[in-house]
Amino acid sequence: MNILIVEDNDAAASTISSILRLSYHDAKITVCRTGYEAVESVNSDKADLVLLDLGLPDMNGLKVLDEIRPITGAPIIVVTACEDEENVLKALEQGADEYITKPFRHLEFLARVKKALSKNISQNTAIIKSGDITIDCAKHELSFRNDRVFLTRVETMIMSLLLQRNGQIVDYRDISDALWGHAYPGSDESIRVYVSRLRLKIEKNLKAGCIIKNEAGIGYRLSLAE
Repeated sequence: MNILIVEDNDAAASTISSILRLSYHDAKITVCRTGYEAVESVNSDKADLVLLDLGLPDMNGLKVLDEIRPITGAPIIVVTACEDEENVLKALEQGADEYITKPFRHLEFLARVKKALSKNISQNTAIIKSGDITIDCAKHELSFRNDRVFLTRVETMIMSLLLQRNGQIVDYRDISDALWGHAYPGSDESIRVYVSRLRLKIEKNLKAGCIIKNEAGIGYRLSLAE
């Protein structure tokens, strides 16, 4: 397993590495101290998990996220001391799978890492099809006839749920459980951000292939083109 830590603070990087070693003894852990190094690393070496700090010396962490998300399907967990809600939403909008603020509890940190990795593994072999819509979970690719669009890991999971329900409502709790598990429920607002981003991708790239419809206060359902 290859784990990439993007963190300019040596003490913080060392702490994160030590925590990860508790459960992932044989993992190859690479530490990048700048955004430029992180982008180069993701381009040259396949990562299975990315832990990204937002406060980097050469590049805004959100910019790094924007650069690496299209080229990796690995879970990306933003780990930062920043507690600004606007940055949280921006990170989620740009494809982050999880957001953890410092200081964090070691066991909670490991639980979130394990959850992100297990979800990624379970999704990696599935191909789900409904009508002319197909999602390849290994490639994080959604297609409608000859049109295709790349999805993030979280978008892939949400779209998989919607396709599997075949037009039935998927409520907020079901989505939250799929993304974060019962122990660490995510907020409805985070889910709305993910779905909004997914909608935009579908509208831009898949024409009239499908529509994600909002069921106010309940959740979402997928309407497929005839």
